[in-house]
Amino acid sequence: MGATLFVGLIALLVAAYFMKPGAKVAGMGNPTLGKSLVAILSGGILAGIIAAVLFFLPGINIITTFIVYICVIKAIFNTGWEGCSWHGLSQ
Repeated sequence: MGATLFVGLIALLVAAYFMKPGAKVAGMGNPTLGKSLVAILSGGILAGIIAAVLFFLPGINIITTFIVYICVIKAIFNTGWEGCSWHGLSQ
């Protein structure tokens, strides 16, 4: 149990570590490791809730989870929809 929790926390940190430079490349303001960690954690929790509620609709489940994850990232990094597109690369 303890080893699984440890590996899960390491995986969370690795995902947040790679989200930070990705957010910077996309032009999402001032990304920090803390914001990335919160986005990964809250997006994962919401994805789990959506998966539990919509388990009988797999197609809609996947689409809804993707949209919610994008909205979480948009809210955490305080960016508009233009910050979530390739437009951020031209800055």
